[in-house]
Amino acid sequence: MYVHWKRFLIGALVACTGLVAGCGSDSTPGPAAVITGKAVKGPVKGATVEVYAMKADGKEGEKIGTATTSDVAGKEGEYSVPVSKATGPVIIKIIGTATSKYIDETGGETAFGTTDSIRAAVPEIADIVAAKQPVAVTPLTEVAVQQVPGFLVSTADLKKAVFAGNLFVQQTFGITDVLQVPANFNDTSATSADAKAYATALGVIAQLVKTETKLLNAINVLNNLLSATAATHDAAQAKLNTALTGLQAAVTLDTALLTQFNNTVVAAVSAPLQKPDLSDTTAPSVPAGLTATSATGSAVVLTWTASTDASGVALYNVFRNGVRIGDSRSTTFTDTTVSTSKTYSYTVNAVDKAGNVSAASAALSVTTPATTGPGLNVTAGGSVN
Repeated sequence: MYVHWKRFLIGALVACTGLVAGCGSDSTPGPAAVITGKAVKGPVKGATVEVYAMKADGKEGEKIGTATTSDVAGKEGEYSVPVSKATGPVIIKIIGTATSKYIDETGGETAFGTTDSIRAAVPEIADIVAAKQPVAVTPLTEVAVQQVPGFLVSTADLKKAVFAGNLFVQQTFGITDVLQVPANFNDTSATSADAKAYATALGVIAQLVKTETKLLNAINVLNNLLSATAATHDAAQAKLNTALTGLQAAVTLDTALLTQFNNTVVAAVSAPLQKPDLSDTTAPSVPAGLTATSATGSAVVLTWTASTDASGVALYNVFRNGVRIGDSRSTTFTDTTVSTSKTYSYTVNAVDKAGNVSAASAALSVTTPATTGPGLNVTAGGSVN
């Protein structure tokens, strides 16, 4: 009996040697990254979130993560998904359940059922993870996902096709960034003009879902607005006008934002729709003159000279110590994630409307002061500013 016990113990010890963290511990590898964001149709509560690696044809490939949208008051629709892959384009999909609901434009709750789903496509998951940027999933991001296969006809570059799909929807509907999280509809406390404009567009679309009776029907109307056929997009425009009128009758609105949305869509469909030209392979000029106009222990404000490009610059990526921390649609960016008494190195690159990326700007070194009050200690290219 004693001999048998020793043999058992030795066998158990040998078995433990293959474990990373020792016998009895959990050796399951952690997620490669975590994607956060919000599902908004209004806010979608209690729905399933699935993240997929995108296949070369723009469709959903391997599932790399799953979660559920929050139904906690004040956090409705928010999600956090651990994913097993941290590079390449991805699709984030919100799928309705038997109990999921969304908060509509009147503040009431409406079923987001098992036949309902909306998606968003991200050109590069590593970018949003590094910058800790939340990703919105909305009816407009769904329309953008549906544009990707069409852009893949003119390019084999999946990231460019995803970028172009998002940009095309942004230009048509007057949204600065279709992946940014919008404000809640009619939220008077919201401070971002872009987030409020996005919320207004989604309010009109929520009304469109009611007049079209189904989310899928409303998505088809939005897709028809992007049609190159005049009769098709004119008919879709008429349906959108009906939804807009219905929304005005249902709730009190920021009429300036509603007018802005309507005028943008009318202008976009009245003229030939301008899709991003993916035959353009020339990168923008390198951003120049990167400088810090102010630096405190809690924020650094960066500015630079605009790049030039034949098809137009779509955005600028901002990097700190070689890691992307965000992007800007203008020539300024505020980094609010700095600490006191730290030295940071910043660079900026430009991305044009075809998805071409410039080389990085000259590095700018910024040292924050020891307190959170004003202070500035900047070097660029070896010289002190």
